[in-house]
Amino acid sequence: MNRVKNMTLDMVSDISDNVTVLRCSGHLVLGEDDDALREKVKKLLLEGHRIVVNLTELKHIDSMGLATIAGLHRLDNSRIKLVCASVHLAGLLRRTRLDTVIRFYGTEDEAAAVVSGHGGLLSPSPAA
Repeated sequence: MNRVKNMTLDMVSDISDNVTVLRCSGHLVLGEDDDALREKVKKLLLEGHRIVVNLTELKHIDSMGLATIAGLHRLDNSRIKLVCASVHLAGLLRRTRLDTVIRFYGTEDEAAAVVSGHGGLLSPSPAA
């Protein structure tokens, strides 16, 4: 397990079944936080990882944090899957209509199955 802690964003990564799960908590806001998340994901992609980014534990996200989420999706949506099981964050994603262009998964297991190529074995579940 690898932990990166910035001023307001805490990221913990764990590798399981050839998928890196990156759990984010705290605040995803303009500055070091959004840069750190973006750079961590880029580094993992360059190393060949398939990635699940769990956003469920985020307490606050600003417009740059939303832009970072959209940017992660654009980096490589076949190797990055996003999890959002937070009612608060899911509401924000609906209001900004990001949920219409990015598929968010309800659980890490569901996202990991899809990113690892075993997604056909699971039936889709709504993200919160």
